[in-house]
Amino acid sequence: MLVRFGLAALPSVPFWQAPPLVYWQGQGVAQALFSSTLALWRRKGAFAVYALAWFAVEVPGARPGGCPAFAVARPTAGRPVLG
Repeated sequence: MLVRFGLAALPSVPFWQAPPLVYWQGQGVAQALFSSTLALWRRKGAFAVYALAWFAVEVPGARPGGCPAFAVARPTAGRPVLG
């Protein structure tokens, strides 16, 4: 699961802040992708804390009690099912 999260995060790094750079700063696409990657690299500690916080929220076994934070009861065939 960690490998999946890591591999999914890698392609999203350049796109994290690129759209505002293109729109508001008037940068080209390649320059915005590079600038976004550079900004994320400079603030990697803050992004690591952000990622770990979401990991703790979303992974069922990472929280005490083993229940994800956003679990809701959904009616299924007349019985509520957590999921």
